[in-house]
Amino acid sequence: VQPMHGEHGRVLLRFSLDPQLHSLPLGRGQEYVLSPRFIDPNSRTLADRLQQDARATTHEDASATRPLSVRLMREHPATFRVTAPAPPDAASAAFDEQLRSLFPLTPSQEELFCLSRQNAVQCVNGPPGSGKTYFSAALICRLLVRALLVPGAVQRVLVTAFTHAAIDNLLNKVAELLGGRAVLAFAAEAAIELPVPRKFQRDDSKEFTVGCEVQHTDAGRYYVEEIRENGFLIRPVGGGGEQVVGASEIRRWRAFSLLSTDKKQQQRLEDELRRRVLLLGCTCYQTPKVRESLAAKFDFLLVDEASQMLLTHLSMSLPLLQDLRPPV
Repeated sequence: VQPMHGEHGRVLLRFSLDPQLHSLPLGRGQEYVLSPRFIDPNSRTLADRLQQDARATTHEDASATRPLSVRLMREHPATFRVTAPAPPDAASAAFDEQLRSLFPLTPSQEELFCLSRQNAVQCVNGPPGSGKTYFSAALICRLLVRALLVPGAVQRVLVTAFTHAAIDNLLNKVAELLGGRAVLAFAAEAAIELPVPRKFQRDDSKEFTVGCEVQHTDAGRYYVEEIRENGFLIRPVGGGGEQVVGASEIRRWRAFSLLSTDKKQQQRLEDELRRRVLLLGCTCYQTPKVRESLAAKFDFLLVDEASQMLLTHLSMSLPLLQDLRPPV
C-alpha cells in the first residue's frame, strides 16, 4: 500500500490486489477495512469467514441485524447496548449476594462485572498483575453457578485466544475457583453439580517441554527442568528435590478436561455441547471445527489477550454467539 497525499487534507491509498481477489467488487462509496496480517495456512479460512458475513449484509440492513463482525468494523462498541437485566426478585438477589461472597471482586471489578452484563461488547484492560485473569475467571464462575441455580437456565461460555497458553491459564484459574472449599460446600448444600472446564484440542498429555507443569504417578505436581536422553528432570511445584523420571511416569497437568479433536470422539463432543451450562475453551483457529459440531450456540464469549488478535481472527468465533443479549 502506497499512501499519497491528496487535496483537502485527505490521504489517498493506492494498493494492488492479490490475484485471488480480482473478483472482489470495488466501488466508489463502499466501505472497506484494511487490516495488517501475515499469510499462513489459515488465511483462506479467515477470508472465507469475512466474505460470508459480507455477502449476508446490505447497506439497507438495520444495524442490529448485521453480522457481529460487520458491526465491529463499522460501529463504535459503545453503541452495542443491550437491554439491562430486569431488577432481580428476592430469590435472585439472594443468589447474587452468595455469588459475590463466593467469588469476591474489588469495587472497580464489580463495576466491570455489571457492565459486562449490560453491554454486548465490553473491553477490559490493565497492566500485568492487575487481576485480569482473576476477574475473568470470577466472572465466568458467577455466570455458570448462577445458571445452575436458576431452573432451566442456559449459560454456555466460550473462551478463546490466540494461544493455547492463554486459554490454559484461564481455564485452570476457573477450575481453581470452582474447587474452593467454600464453593464446594455451597454446591453440596444447593444440590448442584459444578461444571468441569473443558478445552477443545488434540490430546497432548504425553508431550513435554521445559517449563511445562506435569503430574507424577505419585499425584504430585512438578515442573519439567530439563529434557535428557534417559528421561525428564522434574522439580516439585512447591519446592523440593529434583528427580529424573520416564515419560510413562508423568503427564501434562491440567485442572480442566480435554475434548479431543479426533473425529472418533465426535459424538462425545456433541453430547458435551448440549449441556445447558458449559465452559469451553479453544483457539480462534479451532472455532470452525466447533461450529461444525455445535448443536446450540454460546451465550457469552470471552476473548483473552485480545490485543494480540486481529478482528479477522476474532470473526471466526463470532458466529458461535447467540443474538446480542445479556447473560442470565
